[in-house]
Amino acid sequence: MGNIIPAADKKNINRTYLMNDTVCCEVLEVIPDTDKLVCGMKGTTLPAGSEYASRLGLIHSDDFPQAYKYVCYQIFFTQLLQHLCLTIHHC
Repeated sequence: MGNIIPAADKKNINRTYLMNDTVCCEVLEVIPDTDKLVCGMKGTTLPAGSEYASRLGLIHSDDFPQAYKYVCYQIFFTQLLQHLCLTIHHC
């Protein structure tokens, strides 16, 4: 456990990682035969001095990339419209 980046929450207080935590990590290896990814949080494959190294570890949904938030919002909005449409047609 000594090689793990500490899980610092939004208030920058270190804690242990918990089930269902969201972490930002780098892909170290792709194993297509077994559909597995080997990931790490040490920044070993990032360029020296990369700004992304400081983002590895525990993250909050507020820290997700804007493109990810946009896609999730679009999916949610589409599902909501479909639900409303089904509800209206069944009335």
